[in-house]
Amino acid sequence: MNKKTEGQQAGTTQESAPATTLQPTHTLTRQEFIARSLEVVMAILLGVVAVTTAWSGYQAARWDGVQSARYTQAGALRVQSIRDLTLAGQASLYDVSLSSSLSPSASSGFRSRR
Repeated sequence: MNKKTEGQQAGTTQESAPATTLQPTHTLTRQEFIARSLEVVMAILLGVVAVTTAWSGYQAARWDGVQSARYTQAGALRVQSIRDLTLAGQASLYDVSLSSSLSPSASSGFRSRR
């Protein structure tokens, strides 16, 4: 019995697992190849879309600060232009009132000759 167990043990150790090779079990049909190629293209396209979306968010955040600074500057220029317009109107009224008060026809009373 001792010999049998030795033989059985020797037989199990001498047997080796079948060698596996990396050969495809079946070839792809044309439709399967097209489907897999489209999957790869779609995955690449989704990656490009993700990067583009992230870049767009970065640019929006970056230019938002510039836009708000320029909006503030435009508001200050608008206030200054309104102030200058008011001063120009006041100067014009002053000139009109000054010229009408110094005019000889206004002081002596204008009479038309008939």
